[in-house]
Amino acid sequence: MEPEGAEHSEPFYEDETYRVTVRPGVSDTGIIAFGGIGLALDGIQIEEFGRSLRGEHSVFFVIDKARSWWNHGDVLALLDDVVGAAHDAGICELAAIGNSMGGSGALLAAHCFGEISRCLALVPQADVRMSQTLETRWIPLRERIEIHRFETFALAPRAGEARIVFGARGPDEIQRRLFVEGGLPIDVVEGYDHELASRAKREDPRFYRSLVAFVTEGTPIAWPDRERGPDLSS
Repeated sequence: MEPEGAEHSEPFYEDETYRVTVRPGVSDTGIIAFGGIGLALDGIQIEEFGRSLRGEHSVFFVIDKARSWWNHGDVLALLDDVVGAAHDAGICELAAIGNSMGGSGALLAAHCFGEISRCLALVPQADVRMSQTLETRWIPLRERIEIHRFETFALAPRAGEARIVFGARGPDEIQRRLFVEGGLPIDVVEGYDHELASRAKREDPRFYRSLVAFVTEGTPIAWPDRERGPDLSS
């Protein structure tokens, strides 16, 4: 995911595992944006989707500093605080978005909190346990996870709609199939790989803007003018 640092965000919470910042808005909609691993930026984890989510909505940026796929610490207690703060701020509707590890976090949040009415997970992981031997990426990070509080992120939303979007190319096939085996529908788009978000922003702005608008406004996704990838759930 390309750098998109948000402007004018304020500290909300930080410990050795998690950092949450918030950019207050003026509408009654709030977005929870989950960060990814950040290895492409010399190890710097950023407030992902910051520029894309500029506007009237409040945005809470959640970063897993331990890169534990949300397994270290108590992320659910932290998210409960985020949801409570949103409610106290007069926010009536919440949505979640995340890319890669962030997509897994967004799915977890939508599964556990009925206040989240929309969720967009781009190229997420369903299972990063070392027992998942077919997945050969991120080995050093996965080895550091001592306890997997969440054995799978193939989790249906408690309320509302979740869209799980993958590119048809690259090494994500294993994770795509794990979501399908978990009974979750996925969208597979031809011509993209694990860098779906950053490439779509550069190469197909209409598609990218519609992904963001699905989260912020609940509008339909404008799929690219190319053959749409197979729905592996069929």
